Amino acid sequence: MTIDNTFSWPGYHPEEAVHRLIAAYLTIDIQQNIKETRALLRKIDAVGARKIPNWERIGNAYFLRVYPEYVQIEEEFSDEVDLPEKIPLPLFKSALLSWQKHIST
Repeated sequence: MTIDNTFSWPGYHPEEAVHRLIAAYLTIDIQQNIKETRALLRKIDAVGARKIPNWERIGNAYFLRVYPEYVQIEEEFSDEVDLPEKIPLPLFKSALLSWQKHIST
């Protein structure tokens, strides 16, 4: 599967590695599945509101961890041992909301 090059969100910068990682995660693991997108938004809201302490999702190519202030996206099949970067929760949620709109049109 290829990355959807038509997708972006307010503040998106394609030269930033974290932004490309978010776009790849949404394109490859969430795909154009509106039910999965909504479910992920619910989990992000629950963690962000501290109704649950954290949440994890193993996908097709990535492992997502959601914490109250940040998310981590780790490539499932990467040979690299780098620690996943902490992506601010508001940035990820903004991208996810834009993804929801993008796949709904």
